[in-house]
Amino acid sequence: KGGVGKTTTSSSLAVAMAAAGHNVAIVSTDPAHSLGDALDVDLKGGSLVDCPLIGVPPTEGSLKAMEIDPSAALAQFKGIVDQLIGVNKSSN
Repeated sequence: KGGVGKTTTSSSLAVAMAAAGHNVAIVSTDPAHSLGDALDVDLKGGSLVDCPLIGVPPTEGSLKAMEIDPSAALAQFKGIVDQLIGVNKSSN
């Protein structure tokens, strides 16, 4: 369901857990790519990005985030599986 605060809640919890000393990784598969907006970090690279904990007292915790394009990830996974089982692309 859109607009109910899933990204806001999960990013807030991630920051709070990192502030409490945990090492946190948060990953979004939302096509809207709003996690980067919520954390004010560019997550376009497709890999985990260190997120600064602005306004949080120094802590042993850390926060990393990434956004995944689910369609691209599925296509990549399908290609790997096809290679593993020997499916010829011309026969698809």
